Amino acid sequence: MLARPFLTAGIVVAGVVELSVQTALPLYGFVRWGLVAPFAGLVVATAVVLLTFAEKYPETDALGFYAFFVGPILLGVTVALGLLELGAQLAAG
Repeated sequence: MLARPFLTAGIVVAGVVELSVQTALPLYGFVRWGLVAPFAGLVVATAVVLLTFAEKYPETDALGFYAFFVGPILLGVTVALGLLELGAQLAAG
C-alpha cells in the first residue's frame, strides 16, 4: 500500500509530462522547420532515462528526481539545440 498515493500519482504525472514534452518538441521542430539537432537532445535524454533511472531505480523516486531536476536541464539543452539550428538556418538564408 502506498503511504502517499496522491504524491506518487503527481510525481508519475509530472514525469510523463516531462518525457512527453521532451519527445514532442524535437518532432514539432522537425515537422515545422526541418530541425534535426533537437533529436540529439532527445537521444541524450532517452539514454539518461534508460541507462540511469529506469534500469537501476525503477521506482517513482527516480522518476520524480528526473522530472524535477534532470529533465528540465535536458529539456533546456534540447530547446537550445533547436534554437541554435534555427538561428543558423535563418542566418544562412
